[in-house]
Amino acid sequence: MKTILTALIGLFFILTSCKSDEERSNEIDNNNFKDLSYYELEKIGFKKIEDPETFNQGMQYLEEAAFKGSSSAAREVGLRYARGNGVTQDKWKAQSFLQKVSYEKDCQFELGRIYFEEATMEYEYKKAYECFSSLTYGDYDNYAEYMLGYMNYYGLGTLKDYKSAYNYFDASTKRPNSDTLYGADILGLGDARYYLGIMALEGQGCKKDYALAESHFSKCFYSNACKYMLGFMHYNGLCKRSSKNIAAMYIKQVYELEGFNELDREFNSKARQFWEEHELWKYSE
Repeated sequence: MKTILTALIGLFFILTSCKSDEERSNEIDNNNFKDLSYYELEKIGFKKIEDPETFNQGMQYLEEAAFKGSSSAAREVGLRYARGNGVTQDKWKAQSFLQKVSYEKDCQFELGRIYFEEATMEYEYKKAYECFSSLTYGDYDNYAEYMLGYMNYYGLGTLKDYKSAYNYFDASTKRPNSDTLYGADILGLGDARYYLGIMALEGQGCKKDYALAESHFSKCFYSNACKYMLGFMHYNGLCKRSSKNIAAMYIKQVYELEGFNELDREFNSKARQFWEEHELWKYSE
């Protein structure tokens, strides 16, 4: 009997020792997870997300820390869900965490972007507008001003106001850091130049001025939308030194090159149609 009991005890230790380190870690985590303070949770969570093998556990710790009041954990988790950084992008989860730290500029920026992208009703656009309005100074000023210009131009979250739209678009291109991560064509300044050019061309929010329109379009050479409009202006004799050869060059570049963003991609097909309808191949060298 003693021999059988000894064997059973030995078998028990063998079976328990076969559990993986991750399983044992999970058991420890499950036993202590809710008993820890938010400070302890965030400390463990930030350490665990540094290791790919414990990253998911770390996120669980940080989420629990955020629920218990940790602002640094809420920021980390919210931004990761907003950007799909290490996790599957989840805008609704991101929103719930970012709202806890909406006073931080990067979190306010992501909230505004999420509100805008997911908006289906006017009050949701107004929430996005409020977020962007609070970001006209600092690291996110370029994109915030571009979005305020866009929303004023189309009347989203605010009344349609071409003058304000023009001023916001113009301001977004004049910031000292307009060529940083949040500037240039990556997040909209190429589009800002496009809208400024269109507004000068049509006299929206400013006097109609073909030379000013050409200037705006010429200052964003990497934008397919701007290059298309330069081609359009050259073909229709609206430039200071209009040339159908130059028009053909610009239009050909647009339909041959893939755009950086949705607006640019839209002009790929427009350029192809313009090229064929006006037989621009006649003017192409």
